[in-house]
Amino acid sequence: MDVASSSDTILIDTDIFTYLFKNSAEAYKFRPFVEKKMACVSFASAGELFFGAFSAGWGEKKILALRKELSNYVIISSNYYICLLYGRIRSQCESSGHVLNDPDYWIAASAIHYDCPLVTNNWKHFRHIPGLRLISPQDKQTN
Repeated sequence: MDVASSSDTILIDTDIFTYLFKNSAEAYKFRPFVEKKMACVSFASAGELFFGAFSAGWGEKKILALRKELSNYVIISSNYYICLLYGRIRSQCESSGHVLNDPDYWIAASAIHYDCPLVTNNWKHFRHIPGLRLISPQDKQTN
């Protein structure tokens, strides 16, 4: 499946994927943003998800369930332009005192490159990144 820049394409942050995967109480707030959309996940989020699973000692059955759920999403791989955006975004954020976890820079760069909004519950982490459109219940003015 290919990523297409359109109003139907969204990028799901790691936290949102986790809410939906676990069908947690938080999931209900985000389903309306995800339904009937082409939902994507950054390679950085996929890595975070597998790291969390292995660190928590998940067995084969739970890892397989995670793999199966991830197969329902387009996983955005890195490319030259995403790397370029990553470098710019990280430099801008760090020079202005808004330091993020490394995967968050990759996630933001992926969303900007494909011109799709990022659905996140971590609005405060991402709100300082120029050119990044956010969808979050935390944001009174969701873009």
